[in-house]
Amino acid sequence: MKLPPVIAIVLLNALPSLRAASLDDLTWVTAGGGITITDCEEAASGELVIPGSIEGLPVTAVGPLAFRGCNILSSITLPDSVTSIGARAFQFCDSLTGMTLPPTLSQIADYTFYECTRLESVVIPDSVTLIGERAFQGCSSLADVTIPDGVEVIASRAFYRCTGLSAISLPNSLTALGSRIFEECEELDSIVIPENIT
Repeated sequence: MKLPPVIAIVLLNALPSLRAASLDDLTWVTAGGGITITDCEEAASGELVIPGSIEGLPVTAVGPLAFRGCNILSSITLPDSVTSIGARAFQFCDSLTGMTLPPTLSQIADYTFYECTRLESVVIPDSVTLIGERAFQGCSSLADVTIPDGVEVIASRAFYRCTGLSAISLPNSLTALGSRIFEECEELDSIVIPENIT
């Protein structure tokens, strides 16, 4: 069925303009001698590589909600200089399929990957000691997760409704598990609880 020309033009104008992601899509602030990424244009698409320095300063943090709703970004590469990622930083990034977290990150904040439904893999570095509340809730494509030695706490509902999760290994360093962590993980057949859980 052909649309009248006027309707077709209106529909085309209503679509967001897609463009390859670049540094121009980012907003940042200077704090403590480093750069914190605070926002990203929702129209940015494809793969985004964040450099290790901007304006001569190291990129040290991703702020809360920085990429929230950037649902056509398929890949975000963070530099090793990032030591902090704020709560809900990648919430609702529906097209994000994988993420390697920086090697100096100490915690995965609350709701970091909340409802990233296409997230298939995440590499958690040995430096992480805490996985926050609902950090991976609703990541229904996540199938296999390795929690490294050094993680001491996994907070409530961290993997809630990860319906595709079929395997997860928990380290002996773990001392606390929050409530309802694996609720609705329908594919998870078995799990070994470490002896140090208190």
